[in-house]
Amino acid sequence: MNEDTTKELPNNQSFEERIFKYLEAMEARMEARMKAEMLEMEGRMKADTLEMKIVINDINRRLTTLEEKVERRLYDTRPIWEGVQAQLVEVLARLTSIETRVVSIETRVEHIDAKIDIINKEILTMRADHLQLQRRVTRIEEDLQQPH
Repeated sequence: MNEDTTKELPNNQSFEERIFKYLEAMEARMEARMKAEMLEMEGRMKADTLEMKIVINDINRRLTTLEEKVERRLYDTRPIWEGVQAQLVEVLARLTSIETRVVSIETRVEHIDAKIDIINKEILTMRADHLQLQRRVTRIEEDLQQPH
């Protein structure tokens, strides 16, 4: 067998040259593949971005519609709410007036209680005096009924 088989190969390139050529070809294929994948990803990202824009626009439209609906309802309920607020102010004013009157009544009731206490003491004193007088009258009557 011939020991110089590398000379029989076409292009008579060295082993290193063939490896470098193979690596360059591999790098070119990988670069082409990566470029294709990047283009595909870019296309998908553009499509996804477009889809997201559509969704966001739809959400904005729905939000605008909702805001308009809320605003219309506010116009419907605002007069009612303002009326309720006016009534609350009136009720609070009346409540304050009633509280003032209750305090005044409580003070008067305390004075009346004090007067009733005094009247009760006077009545008790009068009853005691009456009882004492009644006993004296009874003794006098007894003395008058006894013969002397």
